[in-house]
Amino acid sequence: LQAVRDLMTVTLEAENAENPQRPLQLMRDRAAWHRVMRKRFQLTDQEADELFDSLCAAYSNNSDSGISLEQFQNAVTAGRETVAGSTEPDPIASSFASFLDGTSPIELLSYRCCRIGRLEVEGIGKALATPSPHLKALNLWGNYICDQGAAALGRAFETNFGLQFLGLGRNLITHVGLQHLCKALGVTRLFEKSQADPLIKQLKEMMKDRDK
Repeated sequence: LQAVRDLMTVTLEAENAENPQRPLQLMRDRAAWHRVMRKRFQLTDQEADELFDSLCAAYSNNSDSGISLEQFQNAVTAGRETVAGSTEPDPIASSFASFLDGTSPIELLSYRCCRIGRLEVEGIGKALATPSPHLKALNLWGNYICDQGAAALGRAFETNFGLQFLGLGRNLITHVGLQHLCKALGVTRLFEKSQADPLIKQLKEMMKDRDK
């Protein structure tokens, strides 16, 4: 359910940005839900159904009646308050974090498609803040990490200088999350094509070497 809340945070922000005066509408059928999830998050119909069913089970007596965006908003708000007010460490988050804390000998770690959401990535971020001297690459591709999760990772890089690769493809991170990461890591803007082209070429060559 935490992953659902993270996903709906992004959905609500996107809907409100495009239609600030539009009242919250009711998602009445799965076909409409599938279209939204494919368009915004490139989720498969099966993944979209899992989210739909989770919300319906938690907030509706009948899954066919749908869930209103107002209910989504209430779920998101409740989720934020729960995470912010929690003092006990999440056991699943602690399990993920245990593989990359200062005691871990692992150099390359992949949590690809592990359904990691904000709770789990908070634990991962805390572990990265007290980094392992061995960890060089962390792959978080294909999870449910949102902008707040990116902020947790960004805070870790204030003290972690050893990680060389962080994979965040196919998550729920927007430009807001990118700003959180750049705040800690720094950013260089290139305005001239003559400056950008050699760098793009170099990055492509590095990716080819990595994939060999």
